[in-house]
Amino acid sequence: MAKPLRGELWLAPNLLILDSIVGNSMLGASMEERQEAAIKQLLEDARWAFSGMLYGFNILWKPPSPERNIKETLEIQLIGTIPRGDPRLKVISTVWEDDILYVLLEYQMDETQQRRLEAWRSQALPFAAGSGTGDIFEEQPYRTAMEQAIREAMRSYFRARYYSRPRLIQGKAGLLDFPKAGFWQASIQASVKLALDIPPPEPYSVY
Repeated sequence: MAKPLRGELWLAPNLLILDSIVGNSMLGASMEERQEAAIKQLLEDARWAFSGMLYGFNILWKPPSPERNIKETLEIQLIGTIPRGDPRLKVISTVWEDDILYVLLEYQMDETQQRRLEAWRSQALPFAAGSGTGDIFEEQPYRTAMEQAIREAMRSYFRARYYSRPRLIQGKAGLLDFPKAGFWQASIQASVKLALDIPPPEPYSVY
């Protein structure tokens, strides 16, 4: 049997009063109910991250070109997703430590998914790293922070390598590890490391 994927997210008691953390339907709910709802949201965040590790993302980058009146576009879309409610995705433990609730999450891969993961972790692929933030007062701050971290990683990678901006870059990227996340000044901060499968870009000269 394939080894399970694991990742850790966390909650602070003062975050449980925020609807952005527990959902908008928890008005008047007890703290215990709000904690349970928040953990369910963390499961959704973990489902998204584990999907990014197993299936990866389609990446499309159109660099800005002021002389052509073209604004920058950077699109990131999951190639595949773990189904919502998959029983192989679960909370392994919840531990209070120093007034922080640490939530350990796990997804049990099958053999096909393990091969996908191993392909992303191939030594032959280059990698990129980045960090991002999500405002705790906005919906799904963990998801926002992870998405922004991926965007920053891709943007930094492309800009460092393509000084002469191409018309378009398309490719794929996969999370090498579960994103690391923390709390800083009313924001969730996340950092990611990505494996990249990026073919040669499309230059303007071919059009």
